[in-house]
Amino acid sequence: MKFHNYKKTLIYKEYSLPKIIIRYMEFKLKNFFYFLILKFNKKKSNKPIINLKNYYDTRFINFLFYSLKDNYNFAYKNNARVLQFLKKIGIKNFLKHTLPEDKIKKKSIVYNLYINSEKTKVLKINTNYFNYINNASARKYLVMPYYMYPEIYNNNYKRYFIFKEKFKFRIFFSGGIYKKVYSRFTWEENNKELLNRNEVLDLLLKEFKNEIFLIKNKNDLKNNKIFKKKIIFCLYDKMLSKKKYSLNFKENFELQSNSAFTLNCPGVVMPVCHHLIEGIKVGSIPITPSYDLIYPHLNNNIALRYNNKQTLIKSFYRALEMKRDEVEEKRRQVKSFYTKNLSPEVFRNKFIQNLELKNRKDILACNDHESVYKYRKLKWGSTLKYFLEIT
Repeated sequence: MKFHNYKKTLIYKEYSLPKIIIRYMEFKLKNFFYFLILKFNKKKSNKPIINLKNYYDTRFINFLFYSLKDNYNFAYKNNARVLQFLKKIGIKNFLKHTLPEDKIKKKSIVYNLYINSEKTKVLKINTNYFNYINNASARKYLVMPYYMYPEIYNNNYKRYFIFKEKFKFRIFFSGGIYKKVYSRFTWEENNKELLNRNEVLDLLLKEFKNEIFLIKNKNDLKNNKIFKKKIIFCLYDKMLSKKKYSLNFKENFELQSNSAFTLNCPGVVMPVCHHLIEGIKVGSIPITPSYDLIYPHLNNNIALRYNNKQTLIKSFYRALEMKRDEVEEKRRQVKSFYTKNLSPEVFRNKFIQNLELKNRKDILACNDHESVYKYRKLKWGSTLKYFLEIT
């Protein structure tokens, strides 16, 4: 990546030019190190292989890789593009579960991943997610579940997400509120605009200010007043790396697992956010506008829905006033919903079963910003698809 292109990736960081130059030098040095790893990755495979070919970077690759790595190895064409794959899944996973395509044995079973292929009789991974997920068309697909923050699948998926029968407080939210970014969100559902993240948080901070404990730094976790409040927020008003947040992943998910409910807000352009799935994993009941944007769809038995200021406030009061036994039953149902529908294990089993079918289903997957772009561009007849060809 050239300097002017790299500089554009830091548009919301508000770095000085000297700092951008230093970051760019770090970027180039890391890439040199990654190229060395590519050079010395000589692994051979006795498993069936998913060949990524000329790798195309996707947001869902961590979930796909984590789901299938125990049953398949991943191959790639040895070029600069595969660096993104290496960075996404991490060095340890890369060396353990991948190989260059020139090391594939002749008798290996290989499934080739293609972009915009014209080949017939292929299994397609379609990223036009939002055009199909909220209507009956979703039934025609093998839907890849929407995923957590991708890095979670590299090391800590099993360690960080522990379901707890009892909860310590009512409602939790942790995330960015940088107005230059999150206030730009626009999305219509049934001809009504959804609230952006800043509108949601500004309203709640005003309406429930006496019930909210605001975490500002790690020392606040030791404050004996933290669980005397019914609502805990940890808000970031600058664009930061996840690793620089006040709460690290472990601390964040520990609080979430102790919360009866998790507030879900839209992202920068996304109407659904990884917070939704992370909360569901630990049985924290979603308060969300995104009922129809994961599959199977959520319902009133396992979630509270809002789509405007009035229903947002109503959902919060409902969460605060709900009886403890009802909350605990809903939390068990939420946890069960994840286990049966959204887990990597469930997707892996469905993926393997689908390969054995004579008439295989296409796979529908969300690639975040690209899927939003396709949904909007569809009005002009633009379609983009991924294809998984069985060789």
